[in-house]
Amino acid sequence: MDDTRLGSLLLENPLMREEDLQRCLEIQAMTGGAKPLGQILVEEGVVSPQTLEQLLALQRERRGGVEMPIHVADRRPEPLLREAVAQGATDLLVSEGRAVCARVGGTLRALTQDPISSPETWDFVRALLGADALDQLAAGKPMRRQVQVPGVCRGRAVVFRHSEGIAINLRIQPETPRRPEESGLPGGFLHTIDEGRGLVLLIGEGRSGRSSNLATVLDHVAADPGRMVVVLDESFEWPAPRGGAVVVRRRVGVDTSDYLRGLECALREEPDVLIVGDVPSPEAFELVAHAAEGGRTVVAGMRGTSISGALRRAIQAFPPLERRRMQSALASVLRSALLVQMIPERQGRGQVVATEFLLVEEAAREYLREGALDQVQLYLRVGQRGSWSLDRSLREHLRAGRISFQDAFARADEKTQILELARTAAPARG
Repeated sequence: MDDTRLGSLLLENPLMREEDLQRCLEIQAMTGGAKPLGQILVEEGVVSPQTLEQLLALQRERRGGVEMPIHVADRRPEPLLREAVAQGATDLLVSEGRAVCARVGGTLRALTQDPISSPETWDFVRALLGADALDQLAAGKPMRRQVQVPGVCRGRAVVFRHSEGIAINLRIQPETPRRPEESGLPGGFLHTIDEGRGLVLLIGEGRSGRSSNLATVLDHVAADPGRMVVVLDESFEWPAPRGGAVVVRRRVGVDTSDYLRGLECALREEPDVLIVGDVPSPEAFELVAHAAEGGRTVVAGMRGTSISGALRRAIQAFPPLERRRMQSALASVLRSALLVQMIPERQGRGQVVATEFLLVEEAAREYLREGALDQVQLYLRVGQRGSWSLDRSLREHLRAGRISFQDAFARADEKTQILELARTAAPARG
């Protein structure tokens, strides 16, 4: 357990009631973590400014022994990207007049101690994308381009001008597809894909690794040379699969105008496996379900922070008279759903994979058919028949000391259990 976080210090020292801390943490969670916990504690009258300063002094003292991110002196693309990859970053942000940052588990971390200068930024873009990128920027044209740094990573670069100069946002992907065990994909999830026939959902919010996990799924299913696999996605930085299957890849916005038309085309091709990067509309969701009804395996990515929430949003997007029909269709084709969240590792390097997994057995299928998604959430919480909730995964990481108390609390559904776990663990730190 991370004993340098302010919430942990408050639990360790009997300065306030647990319900007051829970209330302040919920306020912080509603701000998306933008407002410091200490500021909220003072504003709510829970602690005095003097007490807060004492706690912050203790926090600074304890952090003296905690490993902090390494600052990179070399501003060229390869050293910066190597450090970003080592920290498990999903993005690298380079902008004139600011420190170079990596996004790890949704949090920005500085990789350089000082802001990067204008000449260094232009040199970075030239080295990574070539001199023609500078010509486009000089003409005021933003650009988007696939990049690869051999031996480091691949990804997508978006370069643009802003009021203070130019900036580049690099979405980082592994140079080769990750193995399932490296991505944290559970065996039960992959088993439902291997069994064939039906719909499998991979759910996550932005920068949750959903795209790289779908690339891992593609590499997994492409190992069978007897399969035809169609991939439909907006991303074009996915690494090529290493198997012998026939793989047809269509980029939304380039090879097909949108997901809906791409799905219509894919259904006519009768693939064994269809992988869809996103399901952005009710019409697309209906086609994905229809494709799974046809006896093929469909793996689809969806945005969401919980399985029941993503399913509820998909069903409620339909007109009221259509919802029961879609509930029945979903109940008949859904095999499993996996939620993945990336959380900063508590020592400040890398990130931890937390998951929620629904294996659709008869009880869960009936809940889906009736639209009883609250019962689906309860089913996950109970953890029967190979399913588990995100809270269970968070508690396991918290007990093992891999994630901080505040990060677990902000993401948990049953927050009182996280508070109790942190409270009972506090005396053990001595």
